[in-house]
Amino acid sequence: MGKAVRKRTSEAAAGRADPAATLRAVQSRLASLAEHGTLSAFLKRIRHRTSDAEPLSLHDDPEAARFLHRLGVISNPHARKRACGEVEGFLESASRSGGPAPAVASVLVRAYASGLYGVTPEAVCGDEPKCGDCPLSGNCREFNSPRSATLSYAPGERPSERVETEGARALSVSELMALVTAAAPAKEEAAVEACERLVKEHGGLRALSELRPADIAKTKGVSARAARAIAAAMELIRRWAEETRPTGRAFRSGRDLFEHYRLKLRDLKKEVFVAVLLDQKNRFLADEVCSEGTLTSSLVHPREVFRRAVRESAAAIAFVHNPPSGDPTPSTLDLEITERLQAVSELVGIRMLDHVIVGETTYVSFVERGLMKTET
Repeated sequence: MGKAVRKRTSEAAAGRADPAATLRAVQSRLASLAEHGTLSAFLKRIRHRTSDAEPLSLHDDPEAARFLHRLGVISNPHARKRACGEVEGFLESASRSGGPAPAVASVLVRAYASGLYGVTPEAVCGDEPKCGDCPLSGNCREFNSPRSATLSYAPGERPSERVETEGARALSVSELMALVTAAAPAKEEAAVEACERLVKEHGGLRALSELRPADIAKTKGVSARAARAIAAAMELIRRWAEETRPTGRAFRSGRDLFEHYRLKLRDLKKEVFVAVLLDQKNRFLADEVCSEGTLTSSLVHPREVFRRAVRESAAAIAFVHNPPSGDPTPSTLDLEITERLQAVSELVGIRMLDHVIVGETTYVSFVERGLMKTET
């Protein structure tokens, strides 16, 4: 939350956990949430292909930085040079003490903090941390600190200043909302606190998107003008999610497909199966809903699915669908349908890029999981 000083009437300082024990607890909790054997198989692949696990970057991994700050590993995530040294020391200490290697540890932290890689249905320590299910809560600042606070930003650390120097991605949800609602930079501290209360009262952005301005303004510190601005921002997000990907934009991974379709599909009450048509460089041409309702092999008929792909002269095709339960774990039927679709793709000469199941907060890519054949 920037280099803000929180003045508290009391402070319960969280203890610093042993690095190796911390990462073992993270791995154990992820394993309990993942489908049987999924995590161990994924980590085995990472150990043999360390290029799949980039080192933790505090600029590119704000969720991981937030998680490590909550644990006290990072003293200040916005003092970038110092924080990078703290993370490096934490990972190396864990490795020397019998914990996982740094590449594997980086993967575990990302999965725990953001649900990345799709090995678990959702993040444990994400935007809405599940402290009651976390074995690390005893060492967590978020869990152990009082919630009442007064903010005072250091020079150059207000959200309006950091968005210029670090980019919007570096800001928290409440700081981003404060930029939308604050009438002037001098008002940002109060706006951040009001937006923190607003998000906590309603449980996140998704619930806020359903509220009228009058309901938003009921939160202490949120004016009618700020409530209208928040409602307008939520509507812009909704309309952005409904836009079709511009022709020519490439899908390079299962995560690209997930990021593009997640807002369109995740809240639907019925299952929707989408075919994404691509050119020879995996650039978007068009998409089409193949079926709606309970997914069955009869609803997803390969002949109908590939008819438009052939008509549009698509060189490749990808498939995306949403389970209404929010759990992207592939079913036996999902595997059967994917196998049939890939067989037809080979027959008609249209390369099948991937099948991605879009869950509540994460996804499963059949290619990344090794559940379908890929071209060599």
